[in-house]
Amino acid sequence: VLIRNVSSTVVIMEKFLKQAGCLVPFDTIVARDTDPDLATKPAPDPIFYICDIWGVKPHNVVMVGDTAADDIVAGNRAGVRTTVLIDTKEDNCSGGKRPEEINETEYEKLLKPTVTVLGLEELMNLWLEAEQRESL
Repeated sequence: VLIRNVSSTVVIMEKFLKQAGCLVPFDTIVARDTDPDLATKPAPDPIFYICDIWGVKPHNVVMVGDTAADDIVAGNRAGVRTTVLIDTKEDNCSGGKRPEEINETEYEKLLKPTVTVLGLEELMNLWLEAEQRESL
């Protein structure tokens, strides 16, 4: 799954992922302009939308993102199994604001990813290690 701000950035993201060794195309792509009635991150709605398409529950999904304020908060609000923050060595919390319906204490919890990695390669290695442990 791929959630982008706007559809026009999908080609750029797919090129980046291909360069990073991710050759599998995304079968579901959601952007702000996918459905005008769909709330955007940090709302969990894009994740629920994708889960409905796939016929899976959020606790069977992993959310990977580069901003805590949008991606990680959306994943945690949706109740996904794991949230992964890709540390870009920049302000990973910029861009997002605390939703009014969430108090400050709860918001601080929602900002915390399950795992932080330095890049997609590290994430792939973690998944491969987990897969090997499960097969033992």
